[in-house]
Amino acid sequence: MLRDWILALGTLAAAGPAPGQSVDMPAGMPESSVAASDCPVLLQEADAAQERGRQLVAVRRWKDAALILREAGAAYGRVVAGCPAQAAQATRQGESLAADLRQAEALASHQTECLPRLDRALELDLKATAALSEKGDPAELERLLGDAEAVWREAVSACQPPHREKAERSLAATVRQRAANAELLSSGPACDAAWKSAGSMVDYARLAWKEKRWDDAASLYGKAVIAWEGAAEKCSGSRQQQAQRKAEQTQVDAHNAEYCAPLWEAATDLAQRLKSGGGSAAERDVLSIRAEVAWREGAGACRGNPQALARSNADALARERGAPLPPQAMVQYASRSASPPDAPATAPVAVIAAVPVATGPVGKLPAPPVAA
Repeated sequence: MLRDWILALGTLAAAGPAPGQSVDMPAGMPESSVAASDCPVLLQEADAAQERGRQLVAVRRWKDAALILREAGAAYGRVVAGCPAQAAQATRQGESLAADLRQAEALASHQTECLPRLDRALELDLKATAALSEKGDPAELERLLGDAEAVWREAVSACQPPHREKAERSLAATVRQRAANAELLSSGPACDAAWKSAGSMVDYARLAWKEKRWDDAASLYGKAVIAWEGAAEKCSGSRQQQAQRKAEQTQVDAHNAEYCAPLWEAATDLAQRLKSGGGSAAERDVLSIRAEVAWREGAGACRGNPQALARSNADALARERGAPLPPQAMVQYASRSASPPDAPATAPVAVIAAVPVATGPVGKLPAPPVAA
């Protein structure tokens, strides 16, 4: 079969098909018009053409390489057809040339057909991602995602593995994102405006949280709760459900900004002073008790994940000290900060692990999640 392929290239040397086009196998061996004295020269020329093709492959000139390799294949075909003494060698050379030609044609197709579509699709996806992060117009986002989906589909058709599989995964992601945006379009401008307003309020609250302006953060989160509740009334479907969940989470953030964050900051300061060392054993023991009281007070005031972390920090200090809090420690060392209306009575743990465990307290209050 390979010999027939080489012969076919020889008979079609003057007008070879384009890369990727199939070659019809000849019915029989063409008659030779090659003089025996010319055969070594023809074989050398074919070898030289194959080497030039490989050099072009090495410098990533795939299209030119495919053209030269086809010419080399045609030259080998003429040798096989007209030079019995060199036919076996030409056939062997043709075996390696066939693999080189397939590689060059595949890479040429990737360079001219697949890669431009991948680049264009990624460019559109980047614009769509920027529009989404900037809370842009859903109609403009739909246009970008629609264009991206179309180009990804072209890439799936034009590319070969493994790029085809990558294009398929990207296409699926773009289709999902487009479906989500379609729901934004169907919700109407009132829902979209309310959603943006609530998200902006949360952004301001997060900035206040980051700067430890707890009163401002609590106030802004409280207003964001109202904004999310308004969005839930104006939206429908999954956006309504998302707004309701965001209102609930933002209520927790508002609570923590008002009641949890100041206590957490004070507990962290005590824990850091204890960690830095210094002072007598009795002084360090008192500092450990004060830090544990602060963490337990925080555990009573915080909600969500910070509550569990504060309790864990308090338990760690108790294990390190190897003794429970004194009976009056909570009364003696508790802060005078206002407690949440529904805060439970805070009491020291009754059971302490028998083996002390040196566990450093967690010092950073987790920031509220970013609103989508």
